[in-house]
Amino acid sequence: VSEFPAPVLHSLHGIFKACHVGGVGLKGPKALPISSFNFCFRILHVALVSSTDAEMQDSAMSVLKLHADPALEVARAQMLHALYSYLQRMPGRIEKVRTLMEQLCAGLQSEELESALQGLINTSPLVRGATLSALPHVPALANGSVAQDASIASLLLLAKHDSNQENAEIALQVLELYGHDIGEDTTPCILEYLADRHENVRVSASAALAEVVERHPTHLQGTLTQIFTAYITASKNVQHREGLALGLGALGPMLTERELPVVTTFLTTRAF
Repeated sequence: VSEFPAPVLHSLHGIFKACHVGGVGLKGPKALPISSFNFCFRILHVALVSSTDAEMQDSAMSVLKLHADPALEVARAQMLHALYSYLQRMPGRIEKVRTLMEQLCAGLQSEELESALQGLINTSPLVRGATLSALPHVPALANGSVAQDASIASLLLLAKHDSNQENAEIALQVLELYGHDIGEDTTPCILEYLADRHENVRVSASAALAEVVERHPTHLQGTLTQIFTAYITASKNVQHREGLALGLGALGPMLTERELPVVTTFLTTRAF
């Protein structure tokens, strides 16, 4: 949906006004009961990610702001996803969005972290940077209590190889907060990102894959085998094959006399 018909816009404005007024207390607007907000959030989400009506977006953001307090039990990861989409469309609202993201992250639970990290593979460097800036506010990251997790480590490693240098530098700081070594178990996750439809993700994934193998040289042959298998399986997926080729290219400097004949044979017999 790119825009709402006029009657729907009028109704949505009324709903957002009701949300705001319905939560008014003696000291001004306050949060709605959680069940009411969860119902309204479905509409807020559509307004933020689809509408181009500035007044309605502002109304939606005002309601969202009332429910970003760290103490509230709201669907923070979903709210962050809505903000990622909104910021991608409205980069001029960066300061307002960044503040909300930090508030939401301040109440984020450990089990929501992986979902929240999806902002790191957004096509917009601004969204990726805002996500990285908000992550230190996540309590589990701030106090070093995040459990070792291959999916989380993979996303942070991709961020470390962001094409935007400023983002990459912030990602290094977040990786330090994560506090765990990057293990070989990240390889399957990174290989999946080589199949991503967005080129920026595939490029970052290829660099991340090279770093994993550099950290664990004995893992090189196993990684090559996984690339070969995935390449053959992805015979009809051009983007996936391009990503795998990027990954193979990133591993090139690490190939020894032992691996070079294997790679050459594969490229000449199966890769075309």
